[in-house]
Amino acid sequence: MEALAPYAFTVHLKDQAVRKYDNGFLLGDIPLGQGCFDLKRMVAILKRAKPEVRMSLELITRDALEIPCLTEKYWSTMPTVDGTDLARTLRFVREHPATDIQQVSSLPLEKQVELEDTNIAASLQYAQQELGL
Repeated sequence: MEALAPYAFTVHLKDQAVRKYDNGFLLGDIPLGQGCFDLKRMVAILKRAKPEVRMSLELITRDALEIPCLTEKYWSTMPTVDGTDLARTLRFVREHPATDIQQVSSLPLEKQVELEDTNIAASLQYAQQELGL
């Protein structure tokens, strides 16, 4: 982050929830401030390195994605990546487990839209009040 921040023009700011599952981990978009990213630190680094950088909210209200990183098929496309990266990622997931990952597809359409609006409002409020954006 520190190395690349001086070169940033725009940033898609998002937060993520993670939780392990049998074949790897779940990765879900979640309102800003409710996930596992240290957004305050990230934004501070960006503001210090590039005060004029533009930030936009990136938030998709959907079911969490399954990242099947413990399967052979997943790794068949990355033969040169060693286990160090996987170990670091799984350690991060273990240290930052989400207690609640949104399950969106089971909701009626009007509830999905309502949840999307709620997530956006919560993210914008967090960005303004906690991140000074």
